[in-house]
Amino acid sequence: MPTTPNNKNWRFPAYTDQPDVPKDLSFLAADISDYIDQHPGPTGATGATGATGATGATGATGADSTVTGPTGPTGPTGPTGATGSTGTQGTGVTILGSYPSLAALQAAHPTGNPGNAYLVNGDLYVWDDLNDEWENVGTIQGPAGPTGATGATGATGTTGATGADSTVAGPTGATGSTGSTGATGATGATGATGSTGATGLTGATGATGATGTTGATGADSTVAGPTGPTGVSGGITLTVTNSGSGAYIINGASNPTLSFIRGHRYVINVNASGHPFWIQTVSGAYSSGNIYNTGVTNNGTQNGTIIFEVPFNAPQLYYACQYHSSMAGSITVSSLGPTGATGSTGATGATGATGATGETGATGADSTVPGPTGPTGPTGDTGPTGSTGPTGPTGATGSTNSNAYLNGMATASNRIFYNTSGTNPTAQAAGDIFIHHEA
Repeated sequence: MPTTPNNKNWRFPAYTDQPDVPKDLSFLAADISDYIDQHPGPTGATGATGATGATGATGATGADSTVTGPTGPTGPTGPTGATGSTGTQGTGVTILGSYPSLAALQAAHPTGNPGNAYLVNGDLYVWDDLNDEWENVGTIQGPAGPTGATGATGATGTTGATGADSTVAGPTGATGSTGSTGATGATGATGATGSTGATGLTGATGATGATGTTGATGADSTVAGPTGPTGVSGGITLTVTNSGSGAYIINGASNPTLSFIRGHRYVINVNASGHPFWIQTVSGAYSSGNIYNTGVTNNGTQNGTIIFEVPFNAPQLYYACQYHSSMAGSITVSSLGPTGATGSTGATGATGATGATGETGATGADSTVPGPTGPTGPTGDTGPTGSTGPTGPTGATGSTNSNAYLNGMATASNRIFYNTSGTNPTAQAAGDIFIHHEA
């Protein structure tokens, strides 16, 4: 469709074109749809989350009840405070030694480097690079000793008198205050660790018991065993592949003449993708009207097995590829008379009974050394993944531009107008089309 330039790259008919309103409207509608898809309005901001309502005041405590009231629901968790900013990376210190006094330290080390530190009577002095001096940063404490024994529990107060029975279950009373903790007892001295005893010797493994003798073979059974499953059907097997699209390769030969005997069964395994193998009654290229299917199963396969049980009245036959005339050959069919019926199979002799199992040898003596620990069991399955949180609200849709466009021919007919206001264009002429798109 010829086009005229415009700021949206929409297609309009030139003034000299023959009007084709349905075609022009189809082009313009497609261009307008593409433009709107590629220029969506901005997504509106997500609205703020409403504030949490204030917790209601606690009601007055009711009279004592002889029935325990239900536990009230847990109140809502308050909002988490904002995380403070990360502090600057501090300088690590290395304790290099100790001195009896600050004067002794200053005499030995008038200056130092950032991170240098010494102990002076339990206080830690580090080098202050800004003030060029040793600064006392406090006492260094060792780890806390173990907790002493818990003091005796104070005596329980007397129980108050029982209140009058109530017909309404009152709220659960407040939990009484916890009694004060007794004073921590002094820590006892740690006893010396005893030496580790020597490891005992490994006991000898007990001897394996002797194997029992094999039992005698049982007498012949008087019951005939079950008949075995039927064997796979036999037949003369041919393997068919292809050499490109020039010839079939059958049992290693290129397009050979095959010899089939009436009354015999042939198993033709075809592996020639794109070259369907057909048996037919005419020579040369494939002929759909002369396909031979009597006694044939799966004729025309390109990847599969064709079973051909040659009838006693089968004629001269041929094979051919459905798509390539160079892939073809003859099948000579001869008759040697039908084969007689197969004689019945003789009965299978009875299977002898299985001999008795010999006695198990005696168990070796118990070892005095524990056996090795067994392997660790497998790790349990991982628990299920938690559910996905709810999706946030969608922002409001941005406004759509609502300009009107036409093909630029102000005095011509066959124009196409488009706007979102619904107002009809002025100065319409025969053949004009007006499109109103609701925003």
